[in-house]
Amino acid sequence: MSDLLSSSERAEIAKAFTSFFDTFKRQIEVHKEAKQEMADVDISFLLGYGEISNQTNYQYVPESSTFDAIVWFPSGGDQDTTLAREISAYIPEGEIRIKVKEDAKDYLTTGKVERVDVEGHSYALLGMDAKINTIIDGYYVFKLGEIK
Repeated sequence: MSDLLSSSERAEIAKAFTSFFDTFKRQIEVHKEAKQEMADVDISFLLGYGEISNQTNYQYVPESSTFDAIVWFPSGGDQDTTLAREISAYIPEGEIRIKVKEDAKDYLTTGKVERVDVEGHSYALLGMDAKINTIIDGYYVFKLGEIK
């Protein structure tokens, strides 16, 4: 079966989308579950002689990273998306979509994400959408729900 687009046309589309992404990208900050690090290992105390039996010898170190993303805020009349007459989707109130590059996708899909901060609002990671197309590789869509 022949392809509708040549490899040079695919490259031009990918180049145009990269330019589009760079033009409209926004900064998002992804916060992961804090890591527990040992602060001090002290076994010199004797239990039961005025010492606290369960001394805190660890600390929590927050982990976060900043990425570029295209953010889609559906609101009001923009809640329904119609891709074709037969295909339509409804995005619930308080949900947004972000499109990120592969480095952000890897960060979002590994470990536990506590929240994603977008323009002063905090969102919970709801899931990752299926692959959208095969023309433009390297971009991934995630669903986020506002934390109230």
